[in-house]
Amino acid sequence: MHGPIRVPVCGDADTAVSVCSKACRDEYLGGFVETRGGKAIRLLHLPRGPGDVPAAAWLFYAAVRLVGPLLDRVVDLPLLPDRRGLVFPTAGLAALVVAWALLRRMRPARWISAVLAGAGLIYAVLAWTRSGDTGWALEAVTFHPAVIALSLGDPRPRRVVPALAVLALYPAALAITALGAAVQS
Repeated sequence: MHGPIRVPVCGDADTAVSVCSKACRDEYLGGFVETRGGKAIRLLHLPRGPGDVPAAAWLFYAAVRLVGPLLDRVVDLPLLPDRRGLVFPTAGLAALVVAWALLRRMRPARWISAVLAGAGLIYAVLAWTRSGDTGWALEAVTFHPAVIALSLGDPRPRRVVPALAVLALYPAALAITALGAAVQS
């Protein structure tokens, strides 16, 4: 039988806490403590899983929304929606704010990311049904569902890999159609 495992507190080698097993050590290092009711609660409350991946997705989305219309004047981007209005730059600014919050590991950032992606999904579906523009349909079936899946919960590889595959379709489709339009010109 093994004795208790000593875990340094806050990286200080002189101060340590004794735990009963490797699982308890991992929970302690992960920011868990056990309450009186026997439930484990998370103290550090840092987002787990690919927190930087949704932030990178939102940064790309912000670039498409803020720089895309300017780039569309130089290079033809067929999958950028035709009727953009004020929603386009406003969504780009909101995406920048959410990406910043995700990178700063703010507590509600993942929920805000999911809510913004849900609102974007609803808007993209409505705009697509109203205008028939394939740019809105592309957003509705690739970007928004993938970001929702990455933002909610503690993603496991079974959930992350398909979400990343769907998410990769968005920039790939934009790039391929832009190259196709450039070749045809």
